[in-house]
This record gives sequence, structure tokens and C-alpha cells, in this order.
Amino acid sequence: MDNANVGYIETHTSYFPLAFLFHFFKTLMVIDGADQGKVPWGTQRFPVAPGRHHVKISARYFFFTSMMANETVVDVWAGTAVRVKYRAPWLVFLKGKITVEQVPGAPGPAPGPALSPGPGAFPSAAPVLQQPPQQPPQQPAQPPARPAYPGSVTTVLSTLPPIPTSVPTPQGAPAAPHVAAAAPEAAPAVPEAAPASAPGAWHPDPTGRHQQRYWDGARWSEHVSDDGQTSSDPL
Repeated sequence: MDNANVGYIETHTSYFPLAFLFHFFKTLMVIDGADQGKVPWGTQRFPVAPGRHHVKISARYFFFTSMMANETVVDVWAGTAVRVKYRAPWLVFLKGKITVEQVPGAPGPAPGPALSPGPGAFPSAAPVLQQPPQQPPQQPAQPPARPAYPGSVTTVLSTLPPIPTSVPTPQGAPAAPHVAAAAPEAAPAVPEAAPASAPGAWHPDPTGRHQQRYWDGARWSEHVSDDGQTSSDPL
């Protein structure tokens, strides 16, 4: 393969110093589905064709053939080298940490747009076309409110006086006069009975809860009045 039309994948594998047992086992390197065999820990370089490549790194550990595996996809240009750094976790059942960076000072053109998959690349390594961001649809501007012309329904309704609200008088009780007197300072705890001979009429509320209460001639009723507004408040 011509050096002008070849790129390189440089792998750098390492582990934590306390995990020194990893030194007695090899790493397993797979590029585009092709097994590169048992590779010692450290830095290795593999020539590849320019394009997008799939890299998977794992390690052997005692009776386990592939542990701490992790994978990534890299773009390699002609005459350049891409470094894939892999660091084994502290526990063999976890996934190793993998990062990709451009080798500084490597010859060749600077990285550009994503390349097409190289020979033997996994289908998952195909370039992903980025869709342009979709702009939210613009809402049409609301037309300004049209002013009401003289004689329109809106103009006529706006000139009408407000409808007065009336309070219905309870059945069997006369309308209470509008009294603005203040509530008595002290009211007895128990309602006082009006004279038996007193006819039905409005009297000061013996409970002190309202201004007036209606005496129906035999007993105090539930009809009460406050500032001319009647309501019901059973004893």
C-alpha cells in the first residue's frame, strides 16, 4: 500500500498501577471485524485505508477470553494517524474507558468532513448525515382589533347601564329596611325572646352575629339582615 494513500490507527492501552496482574495478559484488538491477535499493553500502530473504521479493544483475564470491552468509530485521512486511548477499569466486569484524539504533528491534510467507511467497516460505522435544524413555523401576525363604529352592537352595549343585582326576600318575611347602624357592643350569649305579644317585625339580632333578625311573632326566625342585605342564619 502506497504511503501517500494510507493512514494509521495508533492504539495506546494502559491500566491502573494497582491492577498489575493485567501485565501478564494480552489485549485483544479488532479493527473493522478483523482480529489483530493478542497485542501487548502499550502503544501499537496499525496501517489502514483512508476512511471510517470500527475499533474494538478488550483484554484476556485468566479463563475469560474477552473482558472490559469497549469500541468506537474513527475517521482516518491519508497520511495521518488517529490515536485510540484505552484504559482498563478497576474491575474486570466493567467497561474500559476509550477516547480518540488526533496525533499531533502527523503528516497529511487536516481532518475534514466525515469520510466514507473503509474496507471491511461495520455497517454501524456508516456516516450519519446530519439533518439541518428545523426552524419552528412562524405564527401569522394577528390583525389589529378594528375599532367599533357608531351604531354597532359593541358601541350600544357599552353605553347601557349595568344591570343592578337584587337579593331575593325570603318567603314569608318582609323586606328589611336599609340600616347602616353598627353592631351592638355587647350581645348576650343566649338569644332573648321577644314579648309574646310582639307582632312579626325586624329587631336587633339578639345573638350579635348580625344587625337585625326577624321575629315572626312566636320565635326568632333564621332570616337576618346586614346593611339591607338579607340572608339566612339558623339559631
